[in-house]
Amino acid sequence: MIVFLGDSMTIKTKAILVAATCGLLAAAQPAAAYDWGIPGAKVIGIEATYMPSTVVFKIDRAAGACAAGALLFYSPQGDTEDRRIANANAIMSMLMTAKVAGQTLTVTGNNANCTVLFLTME
Repeated sequence: MIVFLGDSMTIKTKAILVAATCGLLAAAQPAAAYDWGIPGAKVIGIEATYMPSTVVFKIDRAAGACAAGALLFYSPQGDTEDRRIANANAIMSMLMTAKVAGQTLTVTGNNANCTVLFLTME
């Protein structure tokens, strides 16, 4: 939609049109692609069997529909196999560091299959 702000419009009318347009654009942002975000979670278990294709671990808190202590699944990210392996190693390293050091994480993911999307060490 193209709006012509001609000379016959007042400054107030122009300001209202610009504000309304900005509001509509801001409202058009996509919805969050995750179901839950759990701050302050402690790692209570790590499973290395499925590395590097999947990183499996447990936290001490419920994560959406996933109970406290349930297996959580992180699929490594990257556009090549080498980058996915590097990402899996980085996530595994963070999980092990958090567990040994007693650090907490923010874990963000989806209820479907207890899928983890993001991990942040606090």
